[in-house]
Amino acid sequence: VFRYPQGVAERQNQRLERLRATRDDQKVAATLAALEDACQGSDNILPLAVDCADAGCSEGEMFNVFKKAFGLWKPPALW
Repeated sequence: VFRYPQGVAERQNQRLERLRATRDDQKVAATLAALEDACQGSDNILPLAVDCADAGCSEGEMFNVFKKAFGLWKPPALW
């Protein structure tokens, strides 16, 4: 069974706190809104996802946009 080394979660939480403290929150909100708009339409979302990453958006924040726009994948029923 794989076990994470001690302290990994704490270090990741500290990195996330530093990221959120040093980024431009207005730019983050704007890039996430642009990504959400693109997900609702037929635009290519990859360049907007890169813009989000460059602005300091976390993977979780981008995932929430994707989940809101596309929902979660559910395996097809075999019966």
